[in-house]
Amino acid sequence: MTQVSVGYDGTLYGRDASRNLWTMPLKTRTWRSSPLSPMNQLSVVSAQNIWALNDDGICAAPNMGIYHYTGGADFVRSGYCATQISAAPDGTVYRVRGTGGTVEQRTSTGSWIATTGAGGNGTPVKVAVGSAANVWLITSTGVIKKLNANGAFVVVSGWASDITVGSYSDLQSTTWIVGTAVGNKNLYKMNKGDTGWTLMTGWLQHISASGAALLVGNDGLYNPGHVYHFNMTKFVFQATVSGSYTCPPNGCPNGSYHTITVNAHFRTRGWDSPTGSAGGSPTAQLSTYAITTTSQCDTLWLLLNDPACIADSSGSATCSVMGNLFSDVSSVIPYFDVEVANSFLLNAGVDPAGGYFTTPSCSNVAVQNWGDIDFLPANGTYDTYAPAWDAFGLCERVCVSGLIFKWHCVPTLAFKVYGAKSGYCSYNPVCD
Repeated sequence: MTQVSVGYDGTLYGRDASRNLWTMPLKTRTWRSSPLSPMNQLSVVSAQNIWALNDDGICAAPNMGIYHYTGGADFVRSGYCATQISAAPDGTVYRVRGTGGTVEQRTSTGSWIATTGAGGNGTPVKVAVGSAANVWLITSTGVIKKLNANGAFVVVSGWASDITVGSYSDLQSTTWIVGTAVGNKNLYKMNKGDTGWTLMTGWLQHISASGAALLVGNDGLYNPGHVYHFNMTKFVFQATVSGSYTCPPNGCPNGSYHTITVNAHFRTRGWDSPTGSAGGSPTAQLSTYAITTTSQCDTLWLLLNDPACIADSSGSATCSVMGNLFSDVSSVIPYFDVEVANSFLLNAGVDPAGGYFTTPSCSNVAVQNWGDIDFLPANGTYDTYAPAWDAFGLCERVCVSGLIFKWHCVPTLAFKVYGAKSGYCSYNPVCD
């Protein structure tokens, strides 16, 4: 894929070199051809809200026609032109237009108004929008700028060849850049409070984000066209051997010594393959464990029985005289069930004009024993008159060896609406 774009609901689109569009549903790793018309650039908000540019020959180069998909058979042309476009779930849309890189915001009536401070330090080439209060851009010289509270773009430290912004989901910044390479890493994340960039693991050419849990990108250097998801989930697997072991059939000889061992590892791409051991007399109660960790098990775009998600363990007990007393090999194959939910939470913070909002977190999530997850305001009641947060989250739970764990909320974004409503991750009997 030459470009990828992801929405808050996990909708993932890719565009190939021929401008054809493809989708990859959650819980799969297979691209499916999209019936939508070919496009030159995409900004996916959700499955029913996609902005795009198409070199349709109507706009003067380098501009292209702006198209919008809101459901139905195909994109609809908006009647305007741009060289680049970015849209956010709260309805905020920005474009870069013309050879001079004019940056403009779309109004509620569909017209466009220019911003200030976008020019200078090179020509603006890409604008990235997470919400009305979270707008960034980069210039042709790699200068990074952010829209301030006064509606003007100001320079931010750093250099970038690409930038993407997700909505605020948990008071954590979700602004990412492709920046200066350090070894085989060039992916950076902005720290909380915009205090600086942190170098992350990964090498990408183009990136797209929608919230903290959804960052995808493609690599044009080491693996051209390959698409990657930055995994925010880490799994830890512990294997334990414990007990007191006797020597059949007549017990353990005098002077014998017992040793127990245990090994644990994920089948592919685990961080380590530890071994635990302990020893003592035949009558001793022995215990040891081994812990292994991986961040390569993707719970959103996953393959059933993916070796990266399967943990293997082996354990044994031996007698120094009688030899092997016990041995066992086992595997843990988790089953992940991922759903998308939208929910509404009361605004817990102050709403100053143009100010920063306090967004909901998973601490406001009530989990019921029968498996569903309900999102409730912090005070436990719904108020149809008070401003509320429209919070969209990916929900997942794990089934291992017949055990069913409760739903876990992975918030992807939050933005302000009026009139609170309830939402939930629906009960899925497949996991049972």
